[in-house]
Amino acid sequence: MITVDACVWVSVLDSSDALHEASVEFWKGIASKHTVVYAPSFVLVEVGCAVARRTQSDVNGRNVVAFMRKIPILKLVECDSTLINRAIMLGAQNLLCAADALYLAVAKQTKTHLITWDKELILHADAVSPATWRS
Repeated sequence: MITVDACVWVSVLDSSDALHEASVEFWKGIASKHTVVYAPSFVLVEVGCAVARRTQSDVNGRNVVAFMRKIPILKLVECDSTLINRAIMLGAQNLLCAADALYLAVAKQTKTHLITWDKELILHADAVSPATWRS
C-alpha cells in the first residue's frame, strides 16, 4: 500500500513530461503487483484540471477523472474534517502547500509511504520518489 501524489499521476498521463518514462515504469510495477494506491479525493480535481490545462481540453480532463474512478487499486480518502485538520497540522509543521499537506495527511492516516516527484515533499515530509521506492 502506498499514497501517490498527483504529480506522479500527471506525469504518466503526459508523454511530453520529463518524468513520463520513469512514471510509466513505476505504474507498470504497481499494476503488476496489484498494489493498493491511496490518495485524497482531491486528486481527481488536481489531476483532471492539470490534464485539461496541459492539453487545453476540458474533455481530456473529464475523461481522465472518469478513468481514474474505475481504477480498482485506487482508494480515495474523503477530505473530511479529520483529514483537513491533520493536513493543516502537518502542512504547517512541514511548511507545505495545501495540496501537498493533504497527500501527507493521507499517507499518515493510512500508514503508507508517500510517493512523489515533488522535491519539497521529499525534503520536508519523508516522501520518496517513484524511482527510489521501486528499488
